[in-house]
Amino acid sequence: MAENRSEHRSEHRSLLAVDMAGSSAPDRNDRAMARARDALFGALESAFDRSGVPWRECEVEVQGDGCVVRVPARFPKAALVHPLLGHLSDLLHEHNEFASASTRVRVRAVLHAGELAVDGRGMTGRPQVAVARLLDCAELRAALAGAPSAAVALAVSERFYEDVVEPGGLGITPDDFWFAEVGGAGSLTIAWLTVVGERGRGARGRADGARDAGAGARTGAGRVGRVEPVERKPSGGFTFNGATTFHGDAIVGDKHVWTDEKGRNR
Repeated sequence: MAENRSEHRSEHRSLLAVDMAGSSAPDRNDRAMARARDALFGALESAFDRSGVPWRECEVEVQGDGCVVRVPARFPKAALVHPLLGHLSDLLHEHNEFASASTRVRVRAVLHAGELAVDGRGMTGRPQVAVARLLDCAELRAALAGAPSAAVALAVSERFYEDVVEPGGLGITPDDFWFAEVGGAGSLTIAWLTVVGERGRGARGRADGARDAGAGARTGAGRVGRVEPVERKPSGGFTFNGATTFHGDAIVGDKHVWTDEKGRNR
């Protein structure tokens, strides 16, 4: 008897994941949590529909107090950044204006895209793993915590940034995003972060020289590299390490000896 196996194939999807902050707060009991979840999912559905990406045509996987939305490839990725996230932020602000402290909703969000494996049980694949990792990263949590008046903090994957955000236009401003390496040693992932509604914050965040939008140094195959400061010295001359003694006119021409801030020869 032939073994019956599910057909395996892959399909491209854009992924938007959201997770509610403060779910374990002491004043958020089960009733408050239910009201907050209703507000979040109502805002998500409205934000999608207002952005020309019908909620009913996406696949929604509820995960605790958040979800992953898998968006079919026929819908433009740019719409998920603008206007969708702006709509989501506005709708959550409207809810929060009249909500009690225990039912206010603030979320971390992640955008990514890639090929997902499809079988009889649904969809899976590395893009979903990457989304889960970014959604839980300390850097995204810190971005939301550092903007207490904001409703949405967003992380986008490097590929999503390069394909959708970096070109700009259509209401998308690369200067609103800043670079971050997330994860532990040996497993770093590159992401770009923003707080929805805080314009230009990314440009200020890049003041440390991590990377300028659209003109960053790259190492390897498309990987973003950090730009390290370079010590500038006058052209020509000699550099000496350790103690140096001159006997007579040992060097012809002009002599230049540089010293460091402690007066030592360089």
